[in-house]
Amino acid sequence: MQKTNQLILPCMAPIKEDEIDTVAKLDTLSSLTPWNFNQYSASYKNPHHKIYTIVDHSISDKIIGCVVWSIVFDEMEILQFYIVNEYKQKGIGYYSLGFIISDIAHEFKINKIFLEVACNNIPAIKLYTKLNFVIMSTRKNYYLINGVRCDAYIMTLTI
Repeated sequence: MQKTNQLILPCMAPIKEDEIDTVAKLDTLSSLTPWNFNQYSASYKNPHHKIYTIVDHSISDKIIGCVVWSIVFDEMEILQFYIVNEYKQKGIGYYSLGFIISDIAHEFKINKIFLEVACNNIPAIKLYTKLNFVIMSTRKNYYLINGVRCDAYIMTLTI
């Protein structure tokens, strides 16, 4: 993608079943802890999970990210979230999670949002902190990234 100063306002929509393969492949290229096709497929079939694609309409509805969450009572857990590498650091993650926090959480009367993030994923931690998430605890050796175990932070946002 050519670097421009053009503002990208992504659109978010529920995933279509025929997009699962694309979303899984993009996740593998974009995330430190990617989900595979089977994980996305199982989540798609789970009535307690929601999967939204993040789309750039300026490039013929190109999928540029994805977010998966579950809701139990008044709590939401963000299970997976990524932005395609060429779209990172453009405010799209902030915009997309802001939509989840303001619109989706409000619609479902959510009081608290949880997520897990690898302790070495500094850009993601900065994003979540900017959105007022706080570190609640640490899970030791939670992720296996490139053959190396690393801790995960559990972060929470009280709404």
